[in-house]
Amino acid sequence: MVDATINMVVKRLTPIIEKRVRDEVNLVLNSAKEAGSLVSKLKMIQQLLDDAERKGVTDPQVKAWLGKIEDAAYEMDEALDEWDMKIHELEMEGFEDVSDFWEKVSSFIQSLCLCFEHVIDRRRIALKIKELNGRLESIAKENEDEFKFLPKLSGEKDQDSQDFK
Repeated sequence: MVDATINMVVKRLTPIIEKRVRDEVNLVLNSAKEAGSLVSKLKMIQQLLDDAERKGVTDPQVKAWLGKIEDAAYEMDEALDEWDMKIHELEMEGFEDVSDFWEKVSSFIQSLCLCFEHVIDRRRIALKIKELNGRLESIAKENEDEFKFLPKLSGEKDQDSQDFK
């Protein structure tokens, strides 16, 4: 009787756990794609900065919008530094050459623990990148809805150099 109940619970829990694990793995695996999306959003916003900075001199709302971009850029820089540091740490970790059986077992267990630690670090960084991507999306939408800054055309010279002349 108890066996049947446990079996039923396991059958119900298994697909839930599998989905959760699959979602977490996809989150980590898609972090490079999310980073690429960040780059494209940043390039798009970068095209708007000249117009925004000109308008930001007199408009406090535009100045606040520029501040949001600056804050997001600093957070992205920190996240990418952390990502880079974790990649470097992973590259630096090596396997010790051990001959004793118990040292090998101990080394194997340590490497498993480090593996889980790296997965946790990657998940945390992937979540941060995804969150930053959402923030940039929101900032870009704010421009579309409210400010409508004009993108810098390719080949267009900086306004500062035009003013100087």
